[in-house]
Amino acid sequence: MRVTAGMNMRLHLVRVLRATVYCFNIHTLVLCAISCMSCYVAMRMNWSYRLEFSLMALGITIPLTFNITQAFTRRERALITLAEMKASIIALYWQHRDWPQDDNFPDSLGNNRSAWAVQFANVALEFLTHVQQYITTPEGYESLSEIRLRAKRSTLLALSLGDTRLQPVGDSDSLAASFILRVQRINRSLPGYTHIQAAYGCLSRMSVMNEQLTFKARYSRGGEGGLSRSAQYLRYLMAQMEQLRMIKIYRTPFMLRYCCSVLIHIGAIVLGPYFVHIGEQGRRYLQPCPVLYNYES
Repeated sequence: MRVTAGMNMRLHLVRVLRATVYCFNIHTLVLCAISCMSCYVAMRMNWSYRLEFSLMALGITIPLTFNITQAFTRRERALITLAEMKASIIALYWQHRDWPQDDNFPDSLGNNRSAWAVQFANVALEFLTHVQQYITTPEGYESLSEIRLRAKRSTLLALSLGDTRLQPVGDSDSLAASFILRVQRINRSLPGYTHIQAAYGCLSRMSVMNEQLTFKARYSRGGEGGLSRSAQYLRYLMAQMEQLRMIKIYRTPFMLRYCCSVLIHIGAIVLGPYFVHIGEQGRRYLQPCPVLYNYES
């Protein structure tokens, strides 16, 4: 009990240390130093202005809240999809393990070492490995939207003119076709493309093994005796893999995240005179003022 209590105490201290380092890392400390330097320069230059702080706060907090909410929603959806995928492939594996009626049937039921069970298990593990590698492989792009922006060309010029559309403007079929080809070319060059292709190859082999299972189970045609469930499980695997793929390539709007980051970093500088104004107003009510911005008029 003492050893367990000591381990729990050390684990708790490590968690607190991680949380502290996460909150006060180099980035946040440098940002705080820049904010303090901005206030100091504003005091020295006698710069100050009054601002409705809610305008700045709402412009940052609302997009941040939206991003955080959507990120956790997508996380929960991905976890549920992963659990469903594991359940589908295990059910399909048990079907291939127990349904073949060979010479040892029914003694062969539950035998994980039979040749057919091992063969299907290898294909299933290969499929899960490729799905895992596809999900965890960095693509170099934030989302499909960024890929479409790159394929559009002249992105910076279009954005500077207020054109935020993710495809070229025009009614020409050749222009649209060339844009689609550029998007497809970029997709094929991504590191995860080979893994998603290999995963579909594994699903194709599972489909063939489902048809072979019909004869191993001594049925004359597919779908007899409940064998239609094998095709249903395979369809579930394809749908769940595509759901994970959509979660990966259709992320929360990346421009919104970068806008929040830009506003936070710019706010650390431009709000310096505003905090000086708050400090000057606070000196009227408290002498000496222990903090530069204690009260807001």
